[in-house]
This record gives sequence, C-alpha cells and structure tokens, in this order.
Amino acid sequence: MQIPKQISSPADPKEPSFLNLPAEIRNQIYELLFTREEPVLLHNAKAYHAIPPQRIPDSSWPVTVEAFDEAYENEICQGQIFVHDFQTVTPALLLCRQVYAEAAGYLYGNNTFMFSRPLYCHDSRGYDEEDAEYDDDSYFVTNYVAQWLQNLGSQLKFLKEVRIDAGALCPERCYRALGDVSILKLYNHFEEEDDMDRAGHLQRILIAISTQDVLDLKRYAFKGLLVDNIVLYSSLLYGGVTGPNLIRHFSALEQEAVKWVEFGSSRDYLGRLPTLLQSKILRLVTFSADQIVLDLDSRSIRGLNPIGFHLSRKLRDAVTFNSIPYDTSIVVRKSISTTTSDSKNFAVVASELVSPTGRNSGYSIFWGSFQEIFSSHPSIVIVLDFDIATATSLKEIRINIKEVVPILSHISSYSKAKAHFVLKCPWGNSIHHEEVTISVVELIQSLFLLLSDVRQQWPSEMAKAGGSQLPDIWLNGNGVLIFASYPASSHSSERRVEYAHGRLTPTEIRNRGYRMAMATYTTYNHGTSVGMLYKCWIQIRGLHYQDRDRNRV
Repeated sequence: MQIPKQISSPADPKEPSFLNLPAEIRNQIYELLFTREEPVLLHNAKAYHAIPPQRIPDSSWPVTVEAFDEAYENEICQGQIFVHDFQTVTPALLLCRQVYAEAAGYLYGNNTFMFSRPLYCHDSRGYDEEDAEYDDDSYFVTNYVAQWLQNLGSQLKFLKEVRIDAGALCPERCYRALGDVSILKLYNHFEEEDDMDRAGHLQRILIAISTQDVLDLKRYAFKGLLVDNIVLYSSLLYGGVTGPNLIRHFSALEQEAVKWVEFGSSRDYLGRLPTLLQSKILRLVTFSADQIVLDLDSRSIRGLNPIGFHLSRKLRDAVTFNSIPYDTSIVVRKSISTTTSDSKNFAVVASELVSPTGRNSGYSIFWGSFQEIFSSHPSIVIVLDFDIATATSLKEIRINIKEVVPILSHISSYSKAKAHFVLKCPWGNSIHHEEVTISVVELIQSLFLLLSDVRQQWPSEMAKAGGSQLPDIWLNGNGVLIFASYPASSHSSERRVEYAHGRLTPTEIRNRGYRMAMATYTTYNHGTSVGMLYKCWIQIRGLHYQDRDRNRV
C-alpha cells in the first residue's frame, strides 16, 4: 500500500500537539518506541493453531489443557529469544499519515525481523486427518514471509535485515511436511549469515538464483514467459519454476551448482503433486473396497489394490495400514480343523504375509504399522473358523495363544478390535453352527490378571531372558481363558495356574487389574536382561492401567 507523505494538522490548533514538537525530538521518540535489540518474531497469528494435548476421556483432560495453555503462553509471551511486545506501540502508527510516514523507517529499518514459529509440536508420527485443521499452509514460515513482504508495499525499501528460521520448517519425515517451499517472493531478499545446515543450504540456493542468476531467469522478462512461482521441494534438493507458459525444473544438490535438469520422456506427473495430495490419491486407489481381508489360509490380501506400490518408493512409503479409511472394515481370517490348536501358525503366516522378511510378501510396507492398526482402527475383526469333523461345541475348543501374546500386549485400551469364533460341525443328522464375538481389549485385560497370577506364583520366570519363559496360555472357543502352564521337563513336573477370575464382569476385571498393576509392580534395573513374560506384562500395564482410574481402586 502506498502511503503519501503528508503534513497533518490538529483538529484544534490551540490544543498541544505531538506534531508541534521539533522533528529531532519526534525522531528520538520513534527510535525509542520502535527499536528493539533482539530479533522481532513474526508469525501468522491468524492462521496459528497450537496442537493441543491428545484428548483422553477422563477428568485429567482440563488439567492437561490448562498446563498446555500455560506453557504456550510462556513460550509466546515470555520468551527471551524474540520480542513480542510490539502490539503495545504499533497503534501509534495509526494516529495519522504523517506519523506513519515518519515512524515507518524506524520500525522496519532499525529491527531484525525473524520469521519463525513460537511453538513447534509436529513429529514423525503417522498422518492423522484429525490434525489437518491445525496449521494451514499460510502458517508455514516460507509462505508467510512471502505474504508479509508483499503486503509491505512501498515500505519494503526501509527493511535492513530479515531472517527466516529454517529450523521451523517441518522436517521431510514429518507428517505435516510442506511439499513445496515457495521462494519467488524471496528472490531479492537473502540473509548473509547462517547458523543451521538447512538455513545454510537455503542461503546458497537463494544467492545462486537471485544474486548470481545461475538459472538466467531474468531473460524470461523479455520473452513473455512470466514466472509466477519458484518452489523448492521439501528436501531442498530440487525445485521448479512455473508460469503460464513455463514449466522447468532445477537441481540444488549439496556440493553442486544449482542447474536446470530435464526429465526423460516418462515423466512422473503424479510425483510433482504435493505429498499430501499424492497420499490422498493413492489411498483412494489402494483402499477402494469396503472390506480388506487378510486370508491366512491362502496367504493373500483381498480388497486392496497394490498398483500404486509399483509406481515409486516414495508413494509406497506414503501409504500404510494407518491410511485405511475408517469406513473400511478389516478382517483377519484363519480356518482351523482341529479341536485343539495353537496360535503359532496364525502368527507365522501373518508375519510372512505382511513382514519385510517374508519372501512372498507383496505388502511388506504394512508391517511397521500392522500392530498399530489394532489400536486405532474402529472396525477390525479376527475371525477363527472352526470346521470340525466331529460333534463338539465352542466350549470344548482349546486354543493356545502363547505366540500372539506379544502382539496382544501392544494393543491399547482404546482398541475396538473384536475376535469372532465360528464353529461348524456335524450334529446327528444336521450341521451344528455356533458363533461368539468377544472384545480383544477385554481378553487382554483378563490375560493381564492371568500373567499377574503367574508372576506371583513363579516370580523367577519374570527375570529369565528370551521367550522360553512365556507359559502356554489356553482359552476355549468362547474366548474365555482357562489356565496358563509350563510343560513337564526332565527335572520338574507340569506347572499350572488356573484362571480364577472367570466370574467377574468386565468392569470388575478392569478394577482388579488396577490393583494387581499397583501391588505387583517391580522396577527392574535397565542393565538387567528381562524376558518376554515381563515385557508383555509391563507393556499391558502401561497401555491399560496408567490413567486416572488407578487412583480410585
């Protein structure tokens, strides 16, 4: 905005006026008001939304939010790195045009402006659409600095020093990482000093493009090819120059000169899109079915289109089990033909299907989040189909779940996962059919009671290294735990602990779990090698019994 320099006059000439003071005194006042020794923090306050603590359904939520708000206020309003108190003096610029014209030079010319962010909470967790409402693109420092410089208009000439905090950019691994970094508005503005690696690399790129003009961009001004954007991709290693009739790419590799690069005839048009948009497109293609079935009998996955996985490694990494839409159900299915079975085959086949070490795996990228999906996805069912040749019932079925206990121990108390047991067997002249569905969380909390009983009866097993000290853990076809046992050996007979909590309701089981968690907790020296029994017990304790309810039982 152009502000003409005009001499104002008071509404009442008889009243004392600031403008009647000598110019030298007014200038001293401007300097005192608008000059700061420390860098002045600039961030897009209108677009800023601090990511609050993860919501938990208990009474500690208000206390947690209050602590977060206090820390946020301290971070923004009482920090020693940046100056935040300009809001108390900037209204003076609105007195009249003459004051603005006289003071603007002191404000913009006597200060170092630092574009950063007061609070930074992003990390490398899987992308969560619920977080998308926070930090829209206009908040990112590279976008806001361009907007701010453009809005200065004629006052741009007063600027002496502007710094961009490259450390406030999301790292490339961050789930909110910005796909492109626009640098067109920074074309003529660069800082000579740098004290961060990313800042130094960005500095070299800006100098090469704007000062040295290694890409010879100025020639486009005479060819009618207007440049409307210059972007750096989030790695800061490649970028592009675009316009109405112009699309070119350049490389900015470290230790190499900035130069144009040409793509071959097979261009990655999808790869040019922002990472977030690529991920959304790939998810729509990959998870187009209403149900995904992991069939452990045929060792295959149905309802999932793998075509996107063959395009590039970057696109494969953009899609995991965490990307599955919540309205898509997930079924893990296994058939069993005997009345007594163990979970070893179940665990081995599941691992071969989705583990990176499985030679026949076409979906190895899923393994990193396979266990997480049991805690986060609202519609996942494990189906065990018992097709038995003799008459029986689910109550008489026996399943040893020892091999899947390590997986179960990583499932949180918020999981909505279910286990569905289906029995089909002959019964006289007809076919007997029986079905039972149980909550996986309730099974885990019952398992915690049984493991606690094992620990109390044989405490020495907790300190054994390796996985051999996990007992066999049996439940029937109704999903009810029966006992845990160690088989007989050459020097000892079979040891067994019956499950003694079968008459309790789910609420009573949970309350008893809190008491056992507090009564039997032991701190082990980090240098002590502990085995799978202790690891599974302590993992369940941490995921299911660390909330505020422990103080009420």
